[in-house]
Amino acid sequence: MKLEKKLNIKLDNVIINNIDIDDYVPVDEYNSKVEELNITKEDLIKTETELSKSQLELDSTKEILIEKESELNSTKDELSSTQSELSNTKIELDNTKETLSSTKEELNSTKSELNEVTEDLNEANTKIEELKSLSIDWSELGYSERPSLINDGFEYAKIIVSNAPYYNDNTTFENDMQLVYFPTIDWSNVSMFNYKFANCSRLQYVGKINGNKMNPNFTYTFQNCPALHTIELLELDYAVINFTTFNGTDYLTNLTCTNLGKIFHSTTFQFGNLQYWSYQTMIDSLLNYSYDRSGETDIITIELHADAKARLTDADIAAITAKGYTIA
Repeated sequence: MKLEKKLNIKLDNVIINNIDIDDYVPVDEYNSKVEELNITKEDLIKTETELSKSQLELDSTKEILIEKESELNSTKDELSSTQSELSNTKIELDNTKETLSSTKEELNSTKSELNEVTEDLNEANTKIEELKSLSIDWSELGYSERPSLINDGFEYAKIIVSNAPYYNDNTTFENDMQLVYFPTIDWSNVSMFNYKFANCSRLQYVGKINGNKMNPNFTYTFQNCPALHTIELLELDYAVINFTTFNGTDYLTNLTCTNLGKIFHSTTFQFGNLQYWSYQTMIDSLLNYSYDRSGETDIITIELHADAKARLTDADIAAITAKGYTIA
């Protein structure tokens, strides 16, 4: 049998050695080994080709992954930017919410003010209508216009108001023939009212006379004022009414007193001159606005004109008596 030298075949840097069975092998075995090696070589080449292809695919996939990673990073940046914008939007929404809340409060306040203004306007319109109903057609009384006596009275009242800050105990309007309407002014610093309006024959109306803490004296205050029909309010916190207060003022009809009996220097209040004292202002003075003396030991007597007393009901007198007063 022909023998060949042992083969050493190098394939792509890979050394493949046949089986070592001495230095020589049979030809058939040699050829078989060569054929196997060729097949192996082909397989390796094929495998290398497939690996190259796979490598290309891997490289392509890597590029795709890199591209996707870039896209993800871009998306991440966009999401981060969007998150920042959303945070800013939330802050703006919170600010807007606070602004809307503040605006709502301002609107509610404005609405409340408008309601008050509306009420004032309605009240003003009501008063205007009342004044219209009370307007006087002077032609029915034989005058072409409002008499100068009335105009003069109002103008004089304006002068009194402008000088009011200077009035004191020495100020008096006794025998004042210009005085027709005496306006409401502040009397809190005046304690002496004796003869203050005595003998004012044209005096028709007196506004509010507020009380003070200096024991005002009302002796002869409204004596001989025959035209006087209304005293809007007379605070009696620290004063009494004696028989001289309204002596000769026979037609006084509307007189409202407050705090009658609060502090007194006499156990008798004398309203015996007021024959025409209206029921409403009388019941307000003696019952509704009088000082409650039901817990006091001293009983105050209130003297009324017989006609005025007759306007009170038994229930009225009982209620006045329950507050610590006796009607005479």
